[in-house]
Amino acid sequence: MKNKNKKNDVINNGTAVDLSVLERVLLLNILPREGSIITLRMIRQLREKLSFDIDELKILQFRNPGEEYFIGGVKGIVPEGQLVWNRGTSFEIKNIQFDKIEVETIMNSLKIMDEQERMNDELLNIYDKFRI
Repeated sequence: MKNKNKKNDVINNGTAVDLSVLERVLLLNILPREGSIITLRMIRQLREKLSFDIDELKILQFRNPGEEYFIGGVKGIVPEGQLVWNRGTSFEIKNIQFDKIEVETIMNSLKIMDEQERMNDELLNIYDKFRI
């Protein structure tokens, strides 16, 4: 019974979740891109929460496919379908507060990925963080 009450509290009051850079990027990519005006406005706010502010962007220095990067003095080029950033910074983990509707939206997006059998280890970790 305790777990059920805890779950209801989280759903009603929202929850704070520690998310890595990768988890934030993955969530940004699975959120719905279409819906009603109300839904899209809510998703826009959710995307803003998950997005990176100017200080994070300066430190993380994201590099897109085809761009050069240097790690430990070794030059590389970001492969297609990948994203590279400076790891191990103070911005690697961010605690983000989500309200009830945002949690439901994230869980619904993950449920769709599951139904389409498109889940992977990283998405499973995110699912576990939001499943109370």
